[in-house]
Amino acid sequence: SSFLIASSVFRITAEGKDTAGRLGDIAFKRYFRLMPPILVWSVIYHIVIKQTDLSVLQAVMHSLLWVFTSPDEQLMGPLWCIHYLFIGTFVAMIVALIDGNGRKKVWIFYLLLNIALLKSYSHYFVIMLGVDLAYLINRTKFKDRLKEHNKKLVVCIGIVLLLIGIFLGAYPSIVVPENYYAPLYAVGQHIGDFYVICHGIGAALIILSIYMMGPVQKILELGFLQFLGDISYGVFLTHSLVLDAFSVFLMNKLQVLLGGFTAGFIVTLIICTNILFNFFCKNI
Repeated sequence: SSFLIASSVFRITAEGKDTAGRLGDIAFKRYFRLMPPILVWSVIYHIVIKQTDLSVLQAVMHSLLWVFTSPDEQLMGPLWCIHYLFIGTFVAMIVALIDGNGRKKVWIFYLLLNIALLKSYSHYFVIMLGVDLAYLINRTKFKDRLKEHNKKLVVCIGIVLLLIGIFLGAYPSIVVPENYYAPLYAVGQHIGDFYVICHGIGAALIILSIYMMGPVQKILELGFLQFLGDISYGVFLTHSLVLDAFSVFLMNKLQVLLGGFTAGFIVTLIICTNILFNFFCKNI
């Protein structure tokens, strides 16, 4: 998210046309892009699940205000990150604006800010990684240098970065790993929320690898995958409702009916995935 926001800031400041107005539009619209689906699904979730002591009015206030000001899980699990998506927008904008229209050696400031956030503010370190990546792609000669090198070599490096990114992105959350992630844990246990840092670096490497692999970019331009991108936020909010209100019940029944966890899981996954996709296909 911060990568997209910072990239927009870098492009707007480079063009130098109505910079204040266009940046103001991004900041102003952010709340109104996030709030409506959060409000709708939070109220539905509260009415259907009824797992909190909140009244409907409190659920509405959560959706309108509180989820945007602090990490919150009182209504729906996915809402814990809305605070970071919302506040992170303004953090990413401000940090990107420090570059002006190509300030020399601003990367030194960015580096120091990364180090400062790494220890105690892991989620904001991840937001900073998005700005770093946007700076690399929009403010350096990164794209030109890619064209100067052998395409096959660039793709091979991209594949390596992709694999490393997937590996880091799969680092287990919260629990202490005892498998091949154990050496990483030994190195990072004293550095903030290390699993958050691993996931953030993994995501940054995956995005960077895509910029280095033309064939992957063409695949991601396919209409079906573009459609998945359009509905991803709605699915993100809706899946918790589907899981709690329907999937758990169905899974328990199918395990008994089909005689095991695996069969019950597969059938439940197919049914619930179809529910999500059919819902959004009919409402877009």
